[in-house]
Amino acid sequence: DWSSDVCSSDLLLQVGSSAGGNRFIITNGGALFINGAGGVIIGVGGSNNTALINGGGVLSLWNNGGNLLTIGSGTALSNTMVISGGGVSGGALVTNVGALTVGSSLGSIGNSLIITNGGRLFSGTTIIGGNDASSNSAVVIGGPIAQSLWNLNGNALTIGNISGGTSATTGSVVRIDGAGIAGRAVLTNVGVLTVGNEGAANQFAVGNQLDRKSTR
Repeated sequence: DWSSDVCSSDLLLQVGSSAGGNRFIITNGGALFINGAGGVIIGVGGSNNTALINGGGVLSLWNNGGNLLTIGSGTALSNTMVISGGGVSGGALVTNVGALTVGSSLGSIGNSLIITNGGRLFSGTTIIGGNDASSNSAVVIGGPIAQSLWNLNGNALTIGNISGGTSATTGSVVRIDGAGIAGRAVLTNVGVLTVGNEGAANQFAVGNQLDRKSTR
């Protein structure tokens, strides 16, 4: 069921399937509801695909219905989800995300999640850099007047995961950057944080401080 302001889907939503340069945009108060046993993959064997949730004075909403969200699956390069509040705290909201993966497997390189300028994300168990993937990232960037927020609802966050893979996952990064203003970028309610599950050069950064150790 697709309309001009509110969209809903009972099926798997793919933005760029073995294709590149596709865009899915929610803005100006638009809303997306993923229902049933659906889910979302941004970049399935494709490159440079983007999902943009852009808020402002009116809430732009993406409700994932408790389903999976993957950014970069298979041989997937530089796929991105951007959640931008448009200078309003909570102006763009992605919520009810089940398991979240940025860069799922071998060949998933340079995929990213960006929460900025008042955007908010509520997610479940999250892996940044899945089996054998490399150089995938998640970044929370505060705005000059708006707080950007990522809430994991008590679930685990793993940065660089090798479980079930054949080689190390490298170069995965999570960065929380308040742009020089305290409290402007927040990562909260994390259950277990692991930085580098047998991988190399994986990073967790708060401002300019890097923590390359694993926390269990």
